[in-house]
Amino acid sequence: MTIYVEQSLLENFVIDFLLLKLSLLIFKYKTKKRKIFLASFLGALASLISPLITSYLSVLFKLVLSLIMVLIICPKLDIKKTFYLYLSFISFTFLFGGASYFLKTTVSTFYNNQINNIPFFYILLLCVLIFYTTILIVQKIYTKKSFVNFEFNVTLFSEHTKISTTAFLDSGNKLTDNFMPVILIDSLTFLKLYPTESLTNVLLKKTDKLSMQNTHILKISNINNSYSNLVVFTLPKLIIEKDKEFCNIPCAITLKKFNLNEEASCLLNPLLF
Repeated sequence: MTIYVEQSLLENFVIDFLLLKLSLLIFKYKTKKRKIFLASFLGALASLISPLITSYLSVLFKLVLSLIMVLIICPKLDIKKTFYLYLSFISFTFLFGGASYFLKTTVSTFYNNQINNIPFFYILLLCVLIFYTTILIVQKIYTKKSFVNFEFNVTLFSEHTKISTTAFLDSGNKLTDNFMPVILIDSLTFLKLYPTESLTNVLLKKTDKLSMQNTHILKISNINNSYSNLVVFTLPKLIIEKDKEFCNIPCAITLKKFNLNEEASCLLNPLLF
């Protein structure tokens, strides 16, 4: 029985963590990982109590619990954003639960129709599979959006300075880094944001000599089936048209000029919209 309780806690913790993470990614909200861990742990503990509650109260219990979990991960959101995040978490919970039950029931045929006999590794693999599949579907939906305006006034922030410039929305820019949309800036804009950095180190891909946050190499495929490397780092903040604010956005540096617009020094990603 002890093993079952521990497995149930771990399984529910992983599922709640993935659902909360997915809901945050959908609306591009940022929060600290310890808050997601705390909310997921609360959900896992509550899963042990839920079977003891009657059916009608159980639904109310889960709805209230979900709201508490959302408030834990993003306590400073306004009412509208909190409601959207809460609705997203509830929707994904039902979707995830139904898909998990269907697949677990299918797999259980290989384990004498005993769902609880399925190794936890397979349950975890199933959760991760559904998680990343959902992200890919959402990204495909976002890329099919149509845009009327392709030019935007943006403000880019480094750790010590900020600059305002013109950005162009490039529908062909579908770069992602850890499922986060990547924006591109030219070399001149980069030097304005980080005047003490060496452009030579960027050219030679010497990320160990660059001091920007989370600097690394992103490998991308080209049209001719070849590969190229981009230096990517985390931009602390990006503001688009004074009403869209993003924190910790992956940003790539390019030494090429943007031919789409002579005034643009930044290429935005359609996944930001």
